[in-house]
Amino acid sequence: MREYNRKYYQTQRASETPEQREEYLKNKRQYMREYNRKHRANETPEQREERIRKKSEYMRKLYQEQRASETPEQCEERLKKKREYDRKRRANETPEKREERLKKKSEYNRKYWQTQRASETPEQREERLKKARECDRKRKANEAPKQREERLKKERENKRKRRAKNIS
Repeated sequence: MREYNRKYYQTQRASETPEQREEYLKNKRQYMREYNRKHRANETPEQREERIRKKSEYMRKLYQEQRASETPEQCEERLKKKREYDRKRRANETPEKREERLKKKSEYNRKYWQTQRASETPEQREERLKKARECDRKRKANEAPKQREERLKKERENKRKRRAKNIS
């Protein structure tokens, strides 16, 4: 029976017009959305975590395969689209959303660097610090006078706060 159904639908799909195909796919997507919504409403927190974990593993693997086979031009195009998308998204976000995003980002970076630094060798540490100093030097060399003024102002303010904190 299953084989018959498969062949029947294959022949039906092969003979349909593009408009019929689009309508079929639209209905199928809507059905699947509804099915998934009901299914997710009844899942336990453990099932939800498992589903999300599996999905993220699958997507990570898929992206790795795609990136491994893409040309430098495709890579540049993908990154260009991503930067444009991010720029638009950030332009439309509310101040609360922005603060939340930056807070999550800093928390993630803090945890990431804690684990990185805990497992690095002295040579790796020296190399990392050397690269950081080089980047700082280049950034400071390229900054505009107004940016330099702002940076120095922040540095003085932070220094004053640290001194006040150490004194008390």
